[in-house]
Amino acid sequence: MLTQDILTFANTHYPGFEFLLHFGSTAHGTAREHSDIDLLLVFPEAIHPFRETRRWQGRLFDSWLYDIETLNGLIHCGRMGRNHVMLDIVLTSRVLPAPTPRSDLLKTAANRIRSAGPLLADRHEFRHVLTGLMDDLKQCDDPVEGTAVALDLHNVIQQTLLCLLGAGGFRKSHAIARLRDHDPAYFAELTAAIKAAVGGKNDPLLSTAGRLLNQLGGPLREGHRAALEGTIRMPLPVI
Repeated sequence: MLTQDILTFANTHYPGFEFLLHFGSTAHGTAREHSDIDLLLVFPEAIHPFRETRRWQGRLFDSWLYDIETLNGLIHCGRMGRNHVMLDIVLTSRVLPAPTPRSDLLKTAANRIRSAGPLLADRHEFRHVLTGLMDDLKQCDDPVEGTAVALDLHNVIQQTLLCLLGAGGFRKSHAIARLRDHDPAYFAELTAAIKAAVGGKNDPLLSTAGRLLNQLGGPLREGHRAALEGTIRMPLPVI
């Protein structure tokens, strides 16, 4: 019944799609009472991609719309950046109404990108940030500030691990689930470490972060150059 409802919704509101990818909790049998239905609709010709939420027949649909070439470019870009969510969506989704040769090609490309591993062009940025946060945590005497730094360090560890896995998520719960499924023992260790840090014991978290930092190439305190994003050039006004 859900499959037919999804197809009726998609054909009603977004006619002309080539196929759609049903992903998220409703696709994997883990939905809760108020879970929305996550869809990625793929069009054969170029469109301006957008995301839209609609309530239909009492259910909330969260729809992402792409043409197939833009989506293909997006999953390839995921290997070079920190946002790998489309790789997860393409690889774990079910194709409706049925797989097609082009949907198979898309999944094959995503699988090859995942298998190749991330380029992690910002490896040195992670090293620099991890080094700074670990130094701050070691030197921090104020318990409130120490907790804040520990939480920041924990978040950076998660971000780095997701990049190393070639995974990611647009929700925190997605990221946590991805890490837990990949290495339950390490995830349990990291969870115990942040709990200890919140309680004022930082050594377990520093140890966990240190192992990851060594995997990336060791501490980096100087000589790192990072681009400043979001800057624009604007001429001075003519007087």
